[in-house]
Amino acid sequence: MINAQGISQFSNSYSFVTQNLYDAMSNTLAIIIQKDNIGGLLLNGQSLSILNPTSMPAFHPTEKYVSVFVNVSHSSYFHLYHNGGEKFGAVLYGRFGSNVAYGYALHVELRNAECGNPSGHVSTPHYPHISDQGNGTWCFNCDDMTHLKYCDAVDKCQNDQEVCYVQRYVGTLGVNMYKSGCINKQQCNINYNSSGCFECCRDNFCNSAGCGDNGFQEQENRGPMCFDCSHKGENELCHATKLCHTNQLCSIKKYEWGDNDFQYAMGCTDSQVCTSERVGAVRMVRNTPLCAQCCRSDFCNMNCSLVDTVPAIVG
Repeated sequence: MINAQGISQFSNSYSFVTQNLYDAMSNTLAIIIQKDNIGGLLLNGQSLSILNPTSMPAFHPTEKYVSVFVNVSHSSYFHLYHNGGEKFGAVLYGRFGSNVAYGYALHVELRNAECGNPSGHVSTPHYPHISDQGNGTWCFNCDDMTHLKYCDAVDKCQNDQEVCYVQRYVGTLGVNMYKSGCINKQQCNINYNSSGCFECCRDNFCNSAGCGDNGFQEQENRGPMCFDCSHKGENELCHATKLCHTNQLCSIKKYEWGDNDFQYAMGCTDSQVCTSERVGAVRMVRNTPLCAQCCRSDFCNMNCSLVDTVPAIVG
């Protein structure tokens, strides 16, 4: 029996390895995806169509989905993803003897406290305070990077037809370079040769990693990634970011600016400074903020009234 994923746990990218143990018989990849999205499936950068897949329609009430089956080799690394960022389910199964079989979902999230993981570990984080800011997705937006972790700018895509992307290419000195940003999802179906890569994804800041680059470290090994802007007005977006030190927190301060106007300052602040400001300053002092808040999660300093409940980019 195999524990398959629920639709809410589908992902747009999976990396997995088939072991030597499984080489006696077969390894089969079962993919569950909406019918209209099959064409965007890629395995190690190649279309599934060249692997002679078989398919089987799903039954009511999930008739808009289809199951696709592909045989894969043993002792190999695979990257299965959708070049349009569409999410799908994936299960690997097979036999290594006449009486022994195996099977497992390629991605499962534990969300129940009874499982010993009350906060859950998700591969793509959710940012409720950011995703509520209109319809567009937030993406990293940088050019000519040697590694994606050095990107210090973000952008909000224009509408729900745009997704995040990562592109890897070879620079003038023969070194792998990266760029990232927003792109119309119809443009995600781009084929690259063995020296290049183009991947799309649909969640906020999901292009912090991709195309073989692991992006940021786990947050327990680094400080938070914070918005880093001064003199931003009410409802104005900050596009600059900064990776703080491990002894720092994200901060946001709100100041009065004349009559009926406000400006905001966002960035990194030492933990001791946050503690002293939390005690409270007398409002009569010049330039004392109306609101001063610190938080420790990635991109938590967008709004001065929000409580810090947001997970990190990685981990």
